[in-house]
Amino acid sequence: LGRPCYEIVFSDGTTIVADAQHLWPTGDGIRTSAQLRGGLDTIAPAGSAGGRVAVMAPPLQIAAVRRVPSVAVRCVEVDNPAHLYLA
Repeated sequence: LGRPCYEIVFSDGTTIVADAQHLWPTGDGIRTSAQLRGGLDTIAPAGSAGGRVAVMAPPLQIAAVRRVPSVAVRCVEVDNPAHLYLA
């Protein structure tokens, strides 16, 4: 609570609320929730950051991003060199 939060809407209709500092692997590198651009950014499938791993999951387009009132969020850090997080 008390931290900036953003509602992220994906091209498949999924909507989540994430902290402004949540890290997202995009086609243009790692971005925070606050840096995501609706209609422009694509989230890379899990495990594909850096283009070294082939995965079958389709990438998701960011449909919309909007600032929302702060809510309690909890992220789990993934043990990998990029230090990405799971929402």
